[in-house]
Amino acid sequence: MTTTSSVPWQRHDNQGHTFYTGRWGRYACRIDAGKRGVWSWSITDTQGGNRAVRRGWAGDRPGADAAVHHALDELPR
Repeated sequence: MTTTSSVPWQRHDNQGHTFYTGRWGRYACRIDAGKRGVWSWSITDTQGGNRAVRRGWAGDRPGADAAVHHALDELPR
């Protein structure tokens, strides 16, 4: 099943820590700027007990965004 997932991201800054959050259907997504060159991402199923269903890392924010979109395309809507 191929879909075109499009997550509208909101940028947040908390005492110098930058992260992005977004929702896509039943899933909550988050991208965190960690150490330089390390962007972690996670997808949580809000209808499945708020459990993380996918996690990963990327070298930059666009890479993390692409990884989230790829992972969302594999998940049931």
